[in-house]
Amino acid sequence: MDKYIQLFIQHLQNERRLSAHTVLSYQNDLLQFQKF
Repeated sequence: MDKYIQLFIQHLQNERRLSAHTVLSYQNDLLQFQKF
C-alpha cells in the first residue's frame, strides 16, 4: 500500500502541481487511513 500512496503523492506534486501544504495534508490523511 505504501507504494500506491507514494505514487499518488507524486501524481499530486508533478501532474496536478498542488501546493506542498496540500500534498502534505493528503499524505498525512492517507497514512492515517492506512493505519486504520
